[in-house]
Amino acid sequence: MRILFCLSACLLFCVNLPAQLPQLTAADPASPIYLSTLSIDVRVIGNRATTTFTMAFHNPSKRVLEGQFAFPLPEGAYVTRYALDVAGKMREGVPVEKVRATQVFEAIEKRQVDPGLLEKTEGANFRTRIYPVPAGGERRVIVGFEQELPVIKSGELVYQLPLEAKEVLRTLSINVTVLQQGPSPLLDAIPFGSLAFIPSSEGYTARAQGENVRLKGALAFRIPKNSSRPEVFVQKGDGRHTFYVHTALSGPAKEKVLPKSVAVIWDNSLSGLYRDTASELQLLKNYLTECRNTTVLLYSLHNRFRAEGEYAIREGNTKALLQKIRSLPYDGGTDYGRIRLPKVEEVLFFSDGVSTLSDSPFPAAPCPVYAISGSSRANHGTLRSIAQSNGGVFINLKNTAPDEAMVSQRSQSFFFLGVK
Repeated sequence: MRILFCLSACLLFCVNLPAQLPQLTAADPASPIYLSTLSIDVRVIGNRATTTFTMAFHNPSKRVLEGQFAFPLPEGAYVTRYALDVAGKMREGVPVEKVRATQVFEAIEKRQVDPGLLEKTEGANFRTRIYPVPAGGERRVIVGFEQELPVIKSGELVYQLPLEAKEVLRTLSINVTVLQQGPSPLLDAIPFGSLAFIPSSEGYTARAQGENVRLKGALAFRIPKNSSRPEVFVQKGDGRHTFYVHTALSGPAKEKVLPKSVAVIWDNSLSGLYRDTASELQLLKNYLTECRNTTVLLYSLHNRFRAEGEYAIREGNTKALLQKIRSLPYDGGTDYGRIRLPKVEEVLFFSDGVSTLSDSPFPAAPCPVYAISGSSRANHGTLRSIAQSNGGVFINLKNTAPDEAMVSQRSQSFFFLGVK
């Protein structure tokens, strides 16, 4: 059996409840499949973190089931490992292009064997079919991904991993290793029990184990860094040395002139129900309070693009505007082809970055566009592209608090193009 990564995006998109943990959903809703055991391993080197989930899914029914395995990735993360148990042994996946993956998938499927095709869907989401899940038995899955950690205003690196789960896990283990000789990482949130960083031969480690655990919250920690000193890591293997260098670049900081006119485009498609709109509205309120006196043109976006009114913000009073946004119903899909940008000094685009009803891109804007999202399943790449191609910034509220995000909105945008 071969297990394949599919590197090209699939066209099929379904709106589901945003699970913070990987899920295996049975084709028959009357026969659920449960995540029974979970092991999370996090390893941080420099500004990069590798996270590995090792999972066992249990089928409590008396018949063989088929499951759809799905999991979201954080912003900028990419899959580095996928393995599935076959005949009691873990088989590692290999990455291939979509066309080749489809050919191999069909050839193997004809032999009535599940080839384990991992597909990238809309946004930073992946899925695969798992069959069979034996009656009263389990299937094991390993998923690993790598990401670059964001830097907050204090100069610290931030790691955040949402870990909400409805089910009670039979067993759970968390192991975090941070390769660093400087100050200890600082824990901000733990999903269960107690967790603490202690010095180790590699830097700092934190471990926790539990039985009959219900996860709630997130695993979150900050890593203090000395921005004036580069970090160098050396690894020896296969007769050669590999070097990794991490250094912080301090770009220019210049406060911008705050706009006198702003367009707010609010994505109220059905998937907007699963964004953290409370954080999005807090950011909007903070920013308009900073602007104090400005005119806001509000638009809603789903299968239609509709003007929702003009609001005069005086002395930072946003009450009427926020009430209107909170009253918007969420329904339908999203169509970027419907957007007609007005003549304003700045656009604030609140969305998950997924245009489900057309392939039309976000229109070019004659002013900066700030793309803002509070969704863990957002298409971060699309939102970042929309912002940067229009002279703005993408603000991901899943790893940046509204107060921290204000720094990006108050400053002119600069992008690193290279070194001469």
